[in-house]
Amino acid sequence: METWLLTVNSYTEAMNGRRFLQDLNIKSDVQKVSGGSGGCAYAIRTKHDPHKTTRLLSTVGINVKTVTKSRSDRRK
Repeated sequence: METWLLTVNSYTEAMNGRRFLQDLNIKSDVQKVSGGSGGCAYAIRTKHDPHKTTRLLSTVGINVKTVTKSRSDRRK
């Protein structure tokens, strides 16, 4: 099963999103990822359908900036 990274605006949003998803029985974790200009960003890592997850997060005001496949899945 593929793992997806849903990048959000802040660590707080990532933690709130993870908590919301876990309340819906959707397994997820928070992961630090590299930001575009040398900084860092945070993503919610999940194996759940990324499009459905993005829509669910938007219902509680969490804007997903990017959706990417986890690097460990890209090697397979």
